[in-house]
Amino acid sequence: IAAEKEEGAAAVASDLAAATYGLEVLDTNIEDDDSNFTRFMLLSRDPVNHLLKARPGSVPCKTSIVFTLPNSAGSLYKALACFSLRDIDCCKIESRPTSVQLLQYLKYRGNSLLPKDNAQGTPTPDGDIPKFRYCFYLDFLAPEGSESARAALANLREQCPYVRVLGSYPARSYLVGPIQEVVAGRNLLGSAPDAAVRRQRRLTRPQRLKDILPASEVAAAVAGKGAGHVAGPSSPLRVGVVGYGTLGRFMAQALDEMGCSVSALQTESTPIITRVTPPGGKPRHDGSSPDEDHADVLLSNGLMRDENVNLFPKTAANKFLAQDLDIVVMCVQPLDLERVVRSLPMHLLRGKVVADTGSAMTEARDTMLRLLPLDTELICTDLMFGPWTPKVKKGNWAGLPFVYDRVRVSKEHQNVVTRFINLFESKKCNCMEMSAEEHDEMALAPNFLTHVLGRTVARQESAVPTLINTPSFSDLLGVADQVQKQPFDDFYAMYRSLPSAKEQLRNLRGALVQIEAELASLDGYMAARAEVQRSDRMEHLAEIKHLLQDIVRENESNGASKPAAAGRIEDAVVPRAPAKKKKKDAGHV
Repeated sequence: IAAEKEEGAAAVASDLAAATYGLEVLDTNIEDDDSNFTRFMLLSRDPVNHLLKARPGSVPCKTSIVFTLPNSAGSLYKALACFSLRDIDCCKIESRPTSVQLLQYLKYRGNSLLPKDNAQGTPTPDGDIPKFRYCFYLDFLAPEGSESARAALANLREQCPYVRVLGSYPARSYLVGPIQEVVAGRNLLGSAPDAAVRRQRRLTRPQRLKDILPASEVAAAVAGKGAGHVAGPSSPLRVGVVGYGTLGRFMAQALDEMGCSVSALQTESTPIITRVTPPGGKPRHDGSSPDEDHADVLLSNGLMRDENVNLFPKTAANKFLAQDLDIVVMCVQPLDLERVVRSLPMHLLRGKVVADTGSAMTEARDTMLRLLPLDTELICTDLMFGPWTPKVKKGNWAGLPFVYDRVRVSKEHQNVVTRFINLFESKKCNCMEMSAEEHDEMALAPNFLTHVLGRTVARQESAVPTLINTPSFSDLLGVADQVQKQPFDDFYAMYRSLPSAKEQLRNLRGALVQIEAELASLDGYMAARAEVQRSDRMEHLAEIKHLLQDIVRENESNGASKPAAAGRIEDAVVPRAPAKKKKKDAGHV
């Protein structure tokens, strides 16, 4: 409404929203029922957990979670007991049907989702998955980082197939951080600190934030920056990519297209050929020497690198990290991560933001935390697609998942991390923040299963396209093609990081044996049925033969003449028709 300056339209919003966006307050306390309350959420790209930890106990906190329950008696009672036994007050609970994506995830969690048919809880013979399940949204009055809340959530995760923390934030309209500083410093909402008192106050004149603060400070406050911080022109994000293989090259070129200033460090001894001046352009220098130019590099695979990426050889790690980089992105194979990190000059990583892009986030996080200096910021990401993804080949990233975990990010580096994540949001990726454990729990098992099936199909001689492919067969070939293009080291990293990998392989072998047994059983049944049918025919023929023999003996006893071919029962059964006889009815032959 504020941006479009719509006339004849009004917003139901908070006092702070009206003051922030310069809207006229027409009325307050508009509810028909005094017991009706509307909760307004102040959203930010930056979490406020570090602000709550800095003032433990001084700010009342509320945490919102979502979870699903196993299909068993008393499951909700047991879930709520995780909080009541620790004296944690639950202030809100709602239930909603799950989404299709979450239901598919729960399907892979094992037999906990299957319906039960007896007191022992064994799955029903048909093993049908319910068409829908419920999610429970719960708010409790405690910060996520408190000891009691951590214990309650750990206990809840032991019982429920899916638990996710949506956020932990101040309760009762308390503000923290830069927004609180601006509001308190400018007295935007008066001196009454309590939300209930503010609701009783009827505004007679709108208090416009833009009338009190300069526009630059308004934008800074809303963006999560401190008051008085005037954001200048946005400079390109300076990104250093470690590793220039398939993923590293893809990442470097993508970041360059997003407007970043990109440099890349080779981690393998790949021979490079440099030309002083790239065709049709000016030479670019990596800063190591005026005579060195890496603007146009031919890699060993014959591909010409992007002219806008400054490529450093493996031996120039010091010069690479000596640049004023905002963020260093690790694009190396999971098995090489520890070796590559150890080879980097650690003193040049101090104070920098390092991002990992491995599929096994927990293992990568633990490795980086163990090796990197304590003052190195760390985020773990999983770009769950690559140059092999069909949508990416068409230049469409919309809806593709990008998962990240802010493992160790200080307040002064929050802006850099947010800008990096916003790059993928600008490509319309489905950006999701979750812990490394949650990511691995949700993604590793399905990805490992996809790789196993895809690589198995790729090894079949019959897995070749034909002129009359069915859609499902084309999809299957597409999966096989995608996983074959990904390094086998990634597949092994998933195998090593997934606790249930060996069990999955055993289950797949068992499933193949079961399918083979079912086919053999049906094959035996069909053969037995054919044998029974043949035996029935033989019995019928034997009965007819005995019947005809009885007729012949009866005729002989009555003095009748013998058939012309008494030894041939078939002639007696089907005598030849006279030449001029009418055509037989086909149904009475």
